[in-house]
Amino acid sequence: MPDFYMPSDATLGILQGLLQGFWIEKDKDGIVVILIKLEASLLNSIITGCILEVVLRNPHAKSRSCTLYVHDIPNNPFYVSWQEFSNPDPNLHDFDQIAIELARSSEVRVVLFNELTHPIFSVLLKTALPSYTLESWLFKVYNDELYRGIKNDPDGNYHPETPIIGFPIKILNQDHSSVEKLILISPEYEEEWREKWEQNKGVFHLKDFEGDGKHGYYQEFSIMNYLARFFAPEKEFFVGPVKSDGNEFTDFVICGSEAALLIESKYIISNKQTKRNSALSKAIEQLNKAEESILNGSLNLVDLELTKKLIGAKFITKICLVNDKTILSDTTDRNLLTKYSKKQLPLFISTTSFFQIVGTIKLQQNSRLVPSLLFSMYLNYKKYLISDSKICYIREFEIINSNNRSDIESPNDEI
Repeated sequence: MPDFYMPSDATLGILQGLLQGFWIEKDKDGIVVILIKLEASLLNSIITGCILEVVLRNPHAKSRSCTLYVHDIPNNPFYVSWQEFSNPDPNLHDFDQIAIELARSSEVRVVLFNELTHPIFSVLLKTALPSYTLESWLFKVYNDELYRGIKNDPDGNYHPETPIIGFPIKILNQDHSSVEKLILISPEYEEEWREKWEQNKGVFHLKDFEGDGKHGYYQEFSIMNYLARFFAPEKEFFVGPVKSDGNEFTDFVICGSEAALLIESKYIISNKQTKRNSALSKAIEQLNKAEESILNGSLNLVDLELTKKLIGAKFITKICLVNDKTILSDTTDRNLLTKYSKKQLPLFISTTSFFQIVGTIKLQQNSRLVPSLLFSMYLNYKKYLISDSKICYIREFEIINSNNRSDIESPNDEI
């Protein structure tokens, strides 16, 4: 029987409001619970045994704060920081009470949530604390000038961690691929617009997305759920549009009045360069064919309303969303550069980063989310074409506000 954990109503409400992130609470038995809500590839990394770590932040950097690390990429883990999970500790007011309890725990319950905030997996795991004690670390935090002189990083980026900036709690994860998973039934999985997705089954069972070739469907499912959170299905975003010959046009399309975003999803597991090149080439070919059919007026989609929108689009941007562990560069992906010109290459964006971008734009320009996103993507693409970069891969970004627009700046592409 699969382990099942449902958080308190208050915690569930907090998780529902998160795009991605984590929360900490205690269960009825007094065990500390870490509740994690992330996109598909990161959840898969955790389920297959990726090491987790929670760092109790030195309050001189950030009071009552913790950072969760998912060590999916050597020396470059995914991280997210948050603060104030509970009341302040009665004796250590610069720390959350629940965080202090975590730092003194020998075990912790980890619960994973999908994009719809449904608990898809739960497991009790052991923790590993550093060789020095929490008490000795706390003494230095309050008495050692070196520990007192650190500063806050506004982005919460403290990697690589040191004892000066945080107290680490490793969570001894293991591979849970073969463990029985929950079958989830919910009205969201039966929404009418989902029927156009070829893998639609009306329920969620993680087992359906395990095994060779199936991980990509899980990422598509994850992307679809995120898109539905921000855009109106069948009006602003479209799932797997089909051509009249029965073949798929592209994985997703986001449309505005004058612009369109063509999206392909690629979840790359293999470390072999040939398989990586093959997967990325398929996405590039699909996007180029879709773009060409719009530009030359040969669109033959079954959905006539989408056809009208695309025919009227003046600005078209192609993007390929890749799983978090897939990092592209001019050096590692030279084969793509010999095969395609810059105009043939899309923007490559990690799925996590893309929806962080969407979420940030929504917070700043809620009523203009669609045009702002489409304009930002198109602007970044145009800047890429005149830049020295051969491949545009966006993993980190900055939103730049002006009176009439919201632009996206990649670290390698100044705007």
